[in-house]
Amino acid sequence: MAIAKTLQNILEHQLVSTSLDRSKPINNVIEQVLDYWRADLSNRKPAPAYITNEDGERIYTGTDFDMFTFLMTLSQRRAVINLPEYERLRKQSLRSNQYVISRVNRHGQVFRLTSNSQTHAFSVLIKDFNVVETDKNGKENVGAPRNFALVDDFGVLYDGWKNFEWHATKEEEEFLNEHNIESFSDKIEFEHFSHPALAFSFYGSPYLATKTLAVRMQDEASHYRQLAKKLIDEGIKLQLTKKEEVEYWEEGKTKQIKVRNLEAKLVLPDFKGEYPIYGMSESDLFKEKPEIKFYEEMPKFTKYKKDVLRYSLWRSKKLSYSLGPRIRVPARAVELAFYLYGFSKNEVEKKPGWEIPEWIKNYREKGKKIEWNMLELNKYVQLLYRIRETSARIQI
Repeated sequence: MAIAKTLQNILEHQLVSTSLDRSKPINNVIEQVLDYWRADLSNRKPAPAYITNEDGERIYTGTDFDMFTFLMTLSQRRAVINLPEYERLRKQSLRSNQYVISRVNRHGQVFRLTSNSQTHAFSVLIKDFNVVETDKNGKENVGAPRNFALVDDFGVLYDGWKNFEWHATKEEEEFLNEHNIESFSDKIEFEHFSHPALAFSFYGSPYLATKTLAVRMQDEASHYRQLAKKLIDEGIKLQLTKKEEVEYWEEGKTKQIKVRNLEAKLVLPDFKGEYPIYGMSESDLFKEKPEIKFYEEMPKFTKYKKDVLRYSLWRSKKLSYSLGPRIRVPARAVELAFYLYGFSKNEVEKKPGWEIPEWIKNYREKGKKIEWNMLELNKYVQLLYRIRETSARIQI
């Protein structure tokens, strides 16, 4: 089986081996993985104009700049963007304690990109300063999280997104001027969300490390949810703050559509090690960098068991709703590129510039009925994908 050594030895990759060891923390792994997918403006060349194959050779792929890598960079510095015009892709979600000042020039800080697990849709989550929220004391606060669709369910740049404006940093301005990327001041007309070169990243170690980390984060979140449930079942309780009474509803008519979608997964060896026991005090819960206490074993006193429960709830939510989506987005962007640009006209997978084995068709995991296309990296790791039809609802 001809295969690049980096892929064959993927379990020795530092980020992969750390992700598969439950005893090791992954905060640094998360940042290193995200760095794979941010535009490298310091080198003054649009990423990914070049991709590096598994043997270190750089392959020229063109200089088109894509929306994905640029917005990943803007989210890193929490840049403020403005949407002069925007038409919703989904129903409008409303809350009784919020109102929108204006439907045009929606603007705010970029939190992160988000991806749809069932289709190839992508959105950007921003703190929308056109939204005013009234708190339980009657005070009005400006800004609330809102998702704005970038890519529709078919994986095509969404035409309801009419481009965006932002104030470029000196580094970004030099980068854009050098490569003649701006259509006019502080505006870019993107041709791609995922650059065609990202299709070959489907076969690369950065994608595999990202996918492995996503699996680890799901596993860790599940562990701490189960630990929290166990403590609650034992009678450990936390004092809960009274929730504000808010009504929720949706407006707008929708229709159901059918879309083709690429689903990919990694078959990996079992995790090793055990997750540590941590605790967090109530005073640390809302700190930006909370103090985390390590316990060699489950504490006996209720006071400290409450701290373990508090940490377990906090960690599982953070992994599921904050950190997890950040990691799933780049993996999904690579899968979109592979879906759009990774096949020849006769629907045969295009091969990258490094050695990979042949795809095995109609592969079934042991005891399961779903058929996949399978790429065996070694006897412990396989990359699977399939094309399937799913449904989605869009506004009419």
